[in-house]
Amino acid sequence: MVQRSTGIWLAIALGLGGITWAVTHRQNTLTPSESGFVAANAEVLFPIQEAEIRSLSLEIQGETLNFEQRFAPVPQWWLTSPVEKPANRGAIAYLLNLLIEPQGYASFSVASEELADYGLLEPKAVITLQTSAARPYQLSLGTENFDQTKIYGRLNDENIVLVLPLEFRHAVTRQLSEWVNES
Repeated sequence: MVQRSTGIWLAIALGLGGITWAVTHRQNTLTPSESGFVAANAEVLFPIQEAEIRSLSLEIQGETLNFEQRFAPVPQWWLTSPVEKPANRGAIAYLLNLLIEPQGYASFSVASEELADYGLLEPKAVITLQTSAARPYQLSLGTENFDQTKIYGRLNDENIVLVLPLEFRHAVTRQLSEWVNES
């Protein structure tokens, strides 16, 4: 025979377990916008599609890496300088995803003389995309914010500072071997 208090505790445990299961199940079925994965104020840095991009240039730490999208026999990115080899699809896709997919970021205007405070007069990295429309898009990456959770950026030499996710730094600070497809 079960005591009355044991039965009450068992009912409470089953009820809480059921609620936990229901909440977990709901979270696993949410779409990205419902779950907050894509921020409501997410914006696209470069309003282009990946198919429109013909070349990508990355200047970082005094070194320039040039990539070109080739379509024959199959579409593929190639590192064209400093060496000519097929590019690592994952590294290129990660960088392009950050540039052309919606991202949540803040922005604010500054005077030209204040750009140095954000590391944007002498940027740590410059990413340039050349499209089929011959209009280049450029993103300069400066220093990290005070708590090193975001990085400052600047589009097309405008006097607007972007506060970008730190993933931008991770996307460009790779060894040359990480940009090349060795398979």
